[in-house]
Amino acid sequence: VSAYAADYGLSLGQRTCEEKSNEITAIAELLPALALEGAVVTIDAMGCQREIAAKIVEKGADYLLAVKGNQPTLHQRVRDLISDAQLANDGFKHVDKSHGRTVMQLSWVAASGKEIDPELWPGCKTVGCVVSQRVVGDKVAELEERYYISSRKLTAEELAKTVRAHWAIENRLHWMLDVCFGEDDCMIRKDNAPQ
Repeated sequence: VSAYAADYGLSLGQRTCEEKSNEITAIAELLPALALEGAVVTIDAMGCQREIAAKIVEKGADYLLAVKGNQPTLHQRVRDLISDAQLANDGFKHVDKSHGRTVMQLSWVAASGKEIDPELWPGCKTVGCVVSQRVVGDKVAELEERYYISSRKLTAEELAKTVRAHWAIENRLHWMLDVCFGEDDCMIRKDNAPQ
């Protein structure tokens, strides 16, 4: 698990997922080592955990957590709130054309209100949805819907920008480790040598 400052292109720290463990444990171990005050911490659905959200808020930061089926009740509540927001306004539209592909995104936000329990999700203020579709040449991909909760009050445009910034960890950090440093091809597996 890596902590990555998207605005600066810096890896701030890493934790290894121990055998018989997972990313949730590694995230909980990594957060205390980071100076997060004022930052927005984005984590994919694996890290959408109440304890992780609480730790982020305790450190003076805000969270933007992806919500999927691993939190079915939360997922449904976010979807319901967003459905109302989609009916009420057009949201924010962003089109990106680069590398031979076009990616279109529509984003909506809504206040979390009483629907998202603040005892369970500390400081939650906003729920959001980003619907995207990618076109490469004449091939049109399926629509993708992604849902989020955040402790920061976000506009639809701010949600879209923050979600795009989140993917910098894949596009800049992981790509660099995998392609330039050959991390995935490395055959060193003994003891602590991989670290």
